Amino acid sequence: MNVLLSDPDSSLLAQFEKFLKDMDHSVFTAKSTDDAMDIISSMPLDMVVTDWMPSEKDDSGICAQIRAYASQRYVYIILLTGDNRNGGWTKGLSGGADDCIQKPVVFDASLQARIRVAERVVQLQNEVLRNEEEISKNYFQTIAMFTSVIEIFDEDLGGHCRRVGKLSLMLAKRHPHVSTRDYLLVESAGLLHDIGMIGLPGGILSKKRTERNENERLHYLTHPERGEIILKECEFLRPVSTIVRAHHEQFNGRGFPDGLSEDEIPVAAMIVSGASIYDNFLYRGNVSLEDMPANLQRMRGYQLDPVVVDLLLEINMENIRIEEGRDFHGIGLQDLEAGMVIAKDIRMKTGALAMPGETQLTNYEIEKLNSYYAMGCISYKVCVYKNG
Repeated sequence: MNVLLSDPDSSLLAQFEKFLKDMDHSVFTAKSTDDAMDIISSMPLDMVVTDWMPSEKDDSGICAQIRAYASQRYVYIILLTGDNRNGGWTKGLSGGADDCIQKPVVFDASLQARIRVAERVVQLQNEVLRNEEEISKNYFQTIAMFTSVIEIFDEDLGGHCRRVGKLSLMLAKRHPHVSTRDYLLVESAGLLHDIGMIGLPGGILSKKRTERNENERLHYLTHPERGEIILKECEFLRPVSTIVRAHHEQFNGRGFPDGLSEDEIPVAAMIVSGASIYDNFLYRGNVSLEDMPANLQRMRGYQLDPVVVDLLLEINMENIRIEEGRDFHGIGLQDLEAGMVIAKDIRMKTGALAMPGETQLTNYEIEKLNSYYAMGCISYKVCVYKNG
């Protein structure tokens, strides 16, 4: 193991260093807490042996700092204490230490056995961490795979899901009732909320709600349940599947598929619902950032949770400030005028270049872009310079 010894007593450090090196461990030494923290922050350590210094650290401070600095691996902490009559061991163990050794230290077989215990604990803990990393890797790979499947099925739908995942995470980080450990759940649900659309007749996706016939409407209403069925086949995605099923529930109880209302709806589902509606306003409804507040306010307490509406309004205001700081903005094809200059390359869904950036538009180019859009080759919004 890589071991750090920290104690102001040079003699103790020398004895302990020899003892550990005789056990085939690599040893680093420090006489002060600051020097010890420098080593902890720069070296991959397995164990820290340090003196108990209540005058410098509170009861849990030194252990908390060690854990924070060495967050990617488990570090076994042994505190060297003086007289135990004042509860030194209790304070140390309660503060996060794994073991306490009372001074003067006796370098015997008993101490050697305790070091061997530390070796086994470190080995087991690091094995757990490796397993957790592998599980996490598999989780992210599965999410990425499903997201890619959605994008291959329909590029616009895939882009919508990616944006909703990103916005859902932003909302989760601001929501008063979402804990840090649930951020990944909310983001994953946002990314996969419309996975149930896969397999629906293609025409349904391109039609507005009012344009669908009764058969298409009924098909569309099944997609939250279809999404749940797809995702719950993976045991670790079952919590996500529950959110996906509920993302079309409405605050007033008039949503689908279960007619849930208010507190019956999972907070994560209300967040994903709000993110999806905001994105649809922006990219399908062509609602400007300036007009967005009025549209969101109409849904407060009706379709959307008031808390989510307030958070969306905050984010929308930030988006307005960001937009104001740019020298270009996105506008709909119907608002293009001759003389405007394209700020970014316009690409077809296949990736082919439809029109390069820096093109100054004429009526011919505008007509050409509208034709591309009518054929489903490009998105509705393009970026043009503000002073174009």
